[in-house]
Order: sequence, then structure tokens, then C-alpha cells
Amino acid sequence: MPSLKAMLPRVRLWTWLRAWHINGRQQLATWQESFTFTRLSLHIGILLTVVVMITLQQIQVPSFSYVVAALQPKPSQAGEAAMSDSEAAIWFQHVIPGSPVEGLIRKSSSHTIIPERPRDHLITYIVQPGDTVSTIAAKFKLKEQTVEWANGLELNPDVVVSGAELIIPPVDGVVHVVETDDTIAKIAHKYKVKPEAIVQYEPNHLYSVDALLRPHQTIIVPGGTKPYVIPVVHSYAGPVPAGAAHGSGHFAWPASGRLTALFNQIVCSPLLGCVHHSGIDIANGIGTSIKAADSGYVAFAGYRTDGYGRLIIINHGNGFTTYYAHLSVILVRKGQSVGRGQLIGRMGRSGNVTGVHLHFETRFNNIVRNPLNYLPRP
Repeated sequence: MPSLKAMLPRVRLWTWLRAWHINGRQQLATWQESFTFTRLSLHIGILLTVVVMITLQQIQVPSFSYVVAALQPKPSQAGEAAMSDSEAAIWFQHVIPGSPVEGLIRKSSSHTIIPERPRDHLITYIVQPGDTVSTIAAKFKLKEQTVEWANGLELNPDVVVSGAELIIPPVDGVVHVVETDDTIAKIAHKYKVKPEAIVQYEPNHLYSVDALLRPHQTIIVPGGTKPYVIPVVHSYAGPVPAGAAHGSGHFAWPASGRLTALFNQIVCSPLLGCVHHSGIDIANGIGTSIKAADSGYVAFAGYRTDGYGRLIIINHGNGFTTYYAHLSVILVRKGQSVGRGQLIGRMGRSGNVTGVHLHFETRFNNIVRNPLNYLPRP
């Protein structure tokens, strides 16, 4: 039988092998547990990622235009326009197909609706060919009178010409330029509104009905009505120009008085009924001086039974003729040469009239035209 000393190395080897075997099994078990936990964590991560992706696909994003704007390529050359939002979305999808943001861009709206804010200040409008007061007012959603009042066109709204500048108020009403001693109460009374209406209109920057106003300050009176003031005109009183037989094309007022009827206005009379007025009426006292509006010769001087009464027609030799009707006295004869400003008759009420006045017409190639287009501004 071997001695204990001889067997000791074998016992140590066996002990070491057994310990190594037990240690290895424990490490293997630990590694298997770790591997199993890692696989489980990976599967859970993948599952959560899928859930997040599906959720993002279902979210309705109101607008994602800023993502597109940030990612679209910049113009390569000067003057080259940047892409639209829809073009940029196509580009983005092309370079990063399958991106989560791709779905968001595809489902989002690329247009932001900005609510229209009401205008709160005066603007200047350049009249375009074909424009009328009516079409200009409609363009800015205003009443025709608002445009007429702001530009002094009450007497003759047809005078607007291409290239002219018109003031366009922001709202219907009156534009008032403050004069010395003006107050809010005085302005409100003039345009038939309450003082509070002027103060409460924010663009006026007034905080009290007692606020002090500066001369030349512009005040907008919402809903105001401009009072009608009958204009007073004065006839030409200078010397008779040389070459009286031929018109200069520049007309002077034929009489002094008040404008009581305008061109194309509806007027009614017992003889003719209601018709469009073919001229303007200037009212004054019986016998007021009537003068030639321009140089020319008398083509007619006499009485007409078609409503004109005592009538003078002057031919100005340049396509224009002028009519002076309802006279009480005729002071020229047919064929006579007259000069601009020369006395030709007296105001009366002959013919189809309702009061003392001069009916004045201008015609070009025998077509009636608005006399206010050719006369100086009252």
C-alpha cells in the first residue's frame, strides 16, 4: 500500500480538478444567465422601437414646414429661387427614404394660414387705365362716397385719369385734416357722429374726447358724412384775348353763382320729365352777366322751344362748342366774333326751368362732355 506521502500529490491534483470543474460550471451558469438577460433586453428594445415608430406614423402634426425649410438645399446661384415646401418635401424623401420625419412631412400641411388684418392707415393708389371711382372703391371694399370725399371728387367723380394719385382711407367715413381751434366734439358734430366714435378708433391714437389736437393732424372719422357745401364760381373778368375768333381750349367760368345741378345728374321737369342732365347749372340773380367761356364765333343766338329758351351757341373753331341757355337777354348776334370773357348775355329763366340760372354745356364734335372736366376747380 502506497504511503500517505506518496499519495499527497495525487490528492492535490484531484482536489484542484474538482474545484476547477465546480468553478467552471458556476461561471457557465452565470454567463448563461447574463446572455439570457441580454437577449431579453434586446427584444424588449426592438419591440419598444416598433411601437414608437407606429405611434409617430399616426400622429397628425399641424405643420412641419420649418423642418423642410431647414433641410432643403440652398440656391446654388444668385437669383435662383428657393424650393417651395412641396418640392422640398419631395427632395427630403428622396435623400432619406423611410425616415420617420418623411411620414410626418407627408402627412403635414405645408401652408400656414395667416388671418388678414384690417388696414389701419391711409394709402396712396395710382389710378390705372380703365379705373373709375366705382371700381377703385370696390377694390378696397369701400363706398364710392368715401373715395370721393377723401379726394375732393364730389362734384366730378369722372375726372379721375390714369396715373393720378388717390388717397384711400382704411374704412368708410371721412378723412379730416385738423385746423386751428378744432376739437373732437366740433369734428364729430360736423360729420354727424358721436365724439366717442372718433376716440374709439384706435389708429387715431386719441384717449379722451378732451384730447388736444395738433394743426394739420389727420383724423379718420369712421362712419362720418361729409356735409355738402354748394360751391361758388366766378366768371372770367380779365381782358379779351387777342385772336378771339379761335378758341384756346382753356375754358373760364361763364358766370358767377352757385352750382345747383351737375352733369349727368337726374333732373326732372314738367316738359321733359326726368332725364340725365347734359350740362351744369349756375344759379344767381336775374340779369347776372353771362360771358364767353372761350374765344370763338356765335353759331346761334335766339330762342329755342325745346327747353333751352333764349340760347347762345359759340363755336370755338377747335371741335368744341359751348351752350348758354335760359337767358333773359342776348347781347350778341349770329356770326359775331367773341373773345374769352366777353359779355354775351344776361341770366334769366326762359324756357323749361324752375328758377333763375344759367344752363351751360360743353360739346366736342357735337358730343356732350362734362364741363367740369375743362373748367378751373371751383
